[in-house]
Amino acid sequence: MIHVHLIRSASIADEFYDEVVCLLNQFPGSMKFHTDDQHIRFLDSEVQVRFISEDDFYDKSISALQQARIVECQMDNMARHIYEPEHLKEVAWDSIFEKCREYRKMKKLKQKDAVILLTDIRNAPNWFSAGDTNGENNFFVHTEDWQYYTYADPRFPVAYLVASIMLKKKMFGNYTELAEHMHTEPRGCISDFCQDKREITLQLRTADICDDCISIIKKKKIEPDLFIQSTQIMEHIRSQLLFRDRYELTQRPSRVVITPGREPIRFMDMGNSQLRLSPLEKAIFCLFLENPSGISFNRMSEHRDRLQEIYMTIGHNLTLANLTNTLDYMTNPTENRLSETVSKIRTKFSKHVGYEMAEHYSIEGPNGAPKKIKLDRSLVIWDGIQPKAE
Repeated sequence: MIHVHLIRSASIADEFYDEVVCLLNQFPGSMKFHTDDQHIRFLDSEVQVRFISEDDFYDKSISALQQARIVECQMDNMARHIYEPEHLKEVAWDSIFEKCREYRKMKKLKQKDAVILLTDIRNAPNWFSAGDTNGENNFFVHTEDWQYYTYADPRFPVAYLVASIMLKKKMFGNYTELAEHMHTEPRGCISDFCQDKREITLQLRTADICDDCISIIKKKKIEPDLFIQSTQIMEHIRSQLLFRDRYELTQRPSRVVITPGREPIRFMDMGNSQLRLSPLEKAIFCLFLENPSGISFNRMSEHRDRLQEIYMTIGHNLTLANLTNTLDYMTNPTENRLSETVSKIRTKFSKHVGYEMAEHYSIEGPNGAPKKIKLDRSLVIWDGIQPKAE
């Protein structure tokens, strides 16, 4: 078992961090991904601030955002010198990997265990990801600027890079070997260099490994469990991205599977991706699924007994007194607890399936009118739960 410890810069949100790890841990194998509440902070002396100039437009390593801004100025029929350089924060690779080494030493990790730092601070060569030049199992993945290279939700390319990093580490023992086999012309393979960073989209859409790289995997006798787990993660990401593209044409959302207990909601047509709701959130979502005509918040008390039945089926750790109080607050029209919970559910769906598709799954409705879930009920599969007819 390879234990992969994912650590993060201080400004990376808890939710983003947790969602990336959840994506990775959906597929069991020889890698186990771990989180840590500790935030990695870079000192001012470790972070350089420099200007981006027009000359940097021709530097492939600058971000697409900066390129776009320069082009915009050049196309504005105004003098080129009006472009005002912007401050850009960068952290050197040495500083990144030193943080990984410190963490490794503090946690007394084994040599084969990996440490991957997720950071929103741009690294000096502006790579998507890289490994420790000392050869240790330390890596980083840059989490920002993805909107300028791909329309994908950032957690997908970040998770893709984490999975591919571990496979490539086994394929290429050092940077000399990596450089020898890296593809300067994109093939949609994990070994594409992506000097033009927009070429990463091809990797995400194919999730492929070319014949040359397959030969290396065979030659190195890389363990099948690692290969299968890595490719399953990458294929899952590919299927989710393709489904979102198809949704723009068909406007047909994915089928969902609702199971008892604390099992997550599964999206069958999105590579069986999983969305985990809290027990209370899941109970409320199921209650509204049972009622296609909708439920008015001010009449929620009429559905209290059924909400409790669903809640008990899903499971919880509350005492009877706490359960009673929770449901009383949730169904009391003078309280705001129900609105807050529905808002949290909407946010989770939006982040998982995208804002437009989330309209099918969210509990919505005008003020004063019944709130309902738009989803076609033929797309709902109740697995082990018997819904109550409206």
